[in-house]
Amino acid sequence: EEAEEAEVDVPEAAPELVAQLVDFGFPEPRVRKALVLRRNDPEAAVEWMLEHADDADVDEPLTEQQMAELRRPRTAASAATAPSTNETMRAQILEMGFTEEQLDDALRMTRNNYTAAMHYLLGDEAAAAPPPSAPNSFMQRISGDPIVRSALMNPRVYQAVQAIMRDPSAAAQFMDDPEIGPVLRQLQSVFARSI
Repeated sequence: EEAEEAEVDVPEAAPELVAQLVDFGFPEPRVRKALVLRRNDPEAAVEWMLEHADDADVDEPLTEQQMAELRRPRTAASAATAPSTNETMRAQILEMGFTEEQLDDALRMTRNNYTAAMHYLLGDEAAAAPPPSAPNSFMQRISGDPIVRSALMNPRVYQAVQAIMRDPSAAAQFMDDPEIGPVLRQLQSVFARSI
């Protein structure tokens, strides 16, 4: 009975996050499920959707087991067993085909910043080490947006963004792409907020 009193409420998916992730092309039921499972952490939700994209039940409502897990209070021990963002990013970068040694070298070059290390490994050394004299730079705003940061982990999206940064007129060819277009619209939103 005390355990029931200690249960926590199952979070609801934050409407603004649902809208943003649906704009990226994810189905709304999947977005809602991922946001609830990851307690409205958009980065973790995107990771969950990518990891479970091929699951037959990915768009099904939460199971009773998942609901029970969400109601269970998080203890320090359960939080400690969850993978950290750095561990997740490390795994994603290694899945791109880079070796442990390459990643470790990139982390040394970027002072253990995983996002910057990814940029460095992909050949964008300018984004890997933004100049300290530009605290409000567009690249820093991009890397500060969790949804954009997650989307940039997709090599196809990252390469499109790099092409557009080299030649802004290239944006037109990507706007209708179901995978890249929503990311570009989010980038436009970030850019509009930065000026």
